[in-house]
Amino acid sequence: MNLNKFAVKVFTKMVDKEAQIRHFRQELKIQGFEHPHIIKLVDFNENGKQISFDECQDVRYAVLELAPNGNMLDYISYTAIKEPIIRYYFKQLCEAVDYTHRQGICHRDLKLENLLLDENFNLKVSDFGFCTGIKTKNGDSVLTTCKGTPGYMAPEMMNIGGFNYVTNQNSHKLFNSNGYSGVQTDVFALGVILFSLLMGRPPFRIADINDPFYRLIFTQQNDDFWKPWDQFASQNNFTISSEFKDLFISLVSYNPLMRLSINEILNS
Repeated sequence: MNLNKFAVKVFTKMVDKEAQIRHFRQELKIQGFEHPHIIKLVDFNENGKQISFDECQDVRYAVLELAPNGNMLDYISYTAIKEPIIRYYFKQLCEAVDYTHRQGICHRDLKLENLLLDENFNLKVSDFGFCTGIKTKNGDSVLTTCKGTPGYMAPEMMNIGGFNYVTNQNSHKLFNSNGYSGVQTDVFALGVILFSLLMGRPPFRIADINDPFYRLIFTQQNDDFWKPWDQFASQNNFTISSEFKDLFISLVSYNPLMRLSINEILNS
């Protein structure tokens, strides 16, 4: 007998009820999504039971398409990926994110751990627990809640309501960050993922001007940023193409308005 296998994500009702309900219902926003590179929501139940030995507890659960080959973080931990393969996966990722944005949803937690691999080692974007609508209840596109994983979060997400620096070729000037665009912050996360796929490690610890690596990007000292990474690549018998460098820098700009759109990325 050939039985279909699924993944089941269980949310216990015993801990942090309000946050858990919110997280669970965010996951349900992908209900009806049909895309080859987005994990499919098969079913869900807000009044489920989990039976373990002699214990029974109330739970919420989501039944999801199974991606049996782990996540991309584990994959790159064991296998060096060259640029042609990275282009293959990055195109799949960008197409999935573009589809999500066209459905009016931004992910807000794109990271290697949330990129799963199916039975054919194709990419599946998962974990939409931090996702939200691109448009707010007010009808604008300015989001004001800080959600995500620090190493992948754009600087404007972490500095809501504060003053930040934005840079161009001639000057540095302050601007007030009262919110952020979910689309532009997803693009920033794409840049961190792109870099990590090639290098096997993140480009910086956090997107803050006090981070020594990100500060070089912020001040547009791109040659200095790439010097240690070029050396690392040479020691590991590969090179970083100029096209790769240009694309990465254009995705993680401190100024969100300077980042590429998904269409521009796909046409790169």
